[in-house]
Amino acid sequence: MDKISSYAILLNARRIQVVILFSSIPQTSQTKVTIQADKSAEFFKNKSKQPNIFPSKEQKQPNIFPSKEQNSKNRLYVFGFGFALSAFTLFVAMQTSYTEASTNVEDKLRKGDSEVSYSIVPLEIVNQIPNARAMPKVWLFGGGLKPISIKQFDGMIFRDLKITNNCLTAIDEKGNLFVIPTSALSNQSDTFSPLVEGLDLKSVTQLNDTLYALSKSGNVFTIPVDLPQPIIVPRTLWGKQIFSEIGVLKIPKNERIVSLCSGKLHLLLLTSKGNILSTPISVPNSKPPDLSTINLEKLDLPQIHQIACGNNHSIAVTKDGKVFSWGSNNFGQCSISTNAKIADTLGSADVWVPRPREIEFKNVVGIGAGPDSSFVLTESKNSNFEIFGCGIGQFGQLGNGIFKHTQHYFMKLPLLSNKMQFHEPSNSIIPISVRSISCGNLHCAAVLNSSTSASDGDDVLVWGANNLAQLNRADRKSTASAKPTWAASFENYQINSELREYNISDLSESNSSSRLQVAPKGEVKGRKMAIQNVHCGGDYTVVYFTQNL
Repeated sequence: MDKISSYAILLNARRIQVVILFSSIPQTSQTKVTIQADKSAEFFKNKSKQPNIFPSKEQKQPNIFPSKEQNSKNRLYVFGFGFALSAFTLFVAMQTSYTEASTNVEDKLRKGDSEVSYSIVPLEIVNQIPNARAMPKVWLFGGGLKPISIKQFDGMIFRDLKITNNCLTAIDEKGNLFVIPTSALSNQSDTFSPLVEGLDLKSVTQLNDTLYALSKSGNVFTIPVDLPQPIIVPRTLWGKQIFSEIGVLKIPKNERIVSLCSGKLHLLLLTSKGNILSTPISVPNSKPPDLSTINLEKLDLPQIHQIACGNNHSIAVTKDGKVFSWGSNNFGQCSISTNAKIADTLGSADVWVPRPREIEFKNVVGIGAGPDSSFVLTESKNSNFEIFGCGIGQFGQLGNGIFKHTQHYFMKLPLLSNKMQFHEPSNSIIPISVRSISCGNLHCAAVLNSSTSASDGDDVLVWGANNLAQLNRADRKSTASAKPTWAASFENYQINSELREYNISDLSESNSSSRLQVAPKGEVKGRKMAIQNVHCGGDYTVVYFTQNL
């Protein structure tokens, strides 16, 4: 019920009625409030039976009727009472309607009901892929900034790129590490130089003020974010204690690290044998950790294929499609079920999950984690893909269409699940899967495998908070979105070649832009195979080309 469409207040000298009509409420629910204000009016229903009520002219006229001043006061009292009662009735009706609607949507989403059908408004598609591949760029939006292209990275392809609210870290094609303060990213006149060269790095994660960088050879280096000066490392020193500022984690024998991730106070390492090595990292006063105190513990889990870390929780998927979660569960991010009752019964509401425990999903092909949320991507036998999320959704960052502070069981994301498209080369209908999902502080982005040829693009959908323009919504709205919505294409921005400022142009009367698509795997600059990726971190979103296919 959006508003009261009609109301009537009827005042009568003998009988006062306050009638409130709500056109949005069914007829059976219409409310009538009748106030008997003057019972003396009953005396006038039959004058023939009451001949001597009025005195003669010689007698003093009694004051049966109230004065005009009293009548005015009575009307005000009645009107005030009627207004208060109508407001209360309206509030109760709205609360009931909202609660019932929210509960119905949650129940249908949990059961996979086909009646829940969110839809995305189709937007114009501009072929962005040829331009993107001809000149690779790093695009940045969020943090209160309009989308900008970081000029210093023009033409570059990266092995890895991450961003926080403090700095951007990037590893270029040669394995050199860049660390750039976010405050410097919009300054197009600065020159960016590698902070560390010669380690042949392939991926990086930041834990407080320390970077943990993985090399192609499987070594893990610790590098302070505020390294006082750039360092070039000779190949002869790889795997050894290089400089006092750079350390090397001691990895168990016969183990080789292939990927890593970190939360606020913990680090996970995945080995080539499918083992997880875990350690808490306590960094008092933001000083680099004492490597002698780091004890890597091997977790008792089956062969692991992928790992992801939130602030204080972790999630992992095995090679045969099983999922495990552990750590903090204060927002339900370590849930084990899509059923609320089962989740409660089996302890999903526990504040801490000290050891990995299995989630009920099967055939899991991918996972993701936000600071206090978890996502699971499944593939059914008929190749339909579904994605589920749990944890904190206060700003809509779960993408299920509901703003909810705590979601302690996995709920489906309708707009990203069971999607199909026509595949022109094979002349058939094929399912659309989620290529990747990335989460920042309060927002997320997903890239779909929606391209049907190497020249087509993969769609990008975003959801969650948008207070700092971290969604770059194609509909140009600045509000948060609990449903995945299109990100705007960078082709919509006009470039001032001197200032390199980007101002969105008015493309249509609908005040919307063409949607963003990123390049699938293909040749970039006519020489190397690369894929365009989307990463969310802090209150920013970054789009870049990577060789990690």
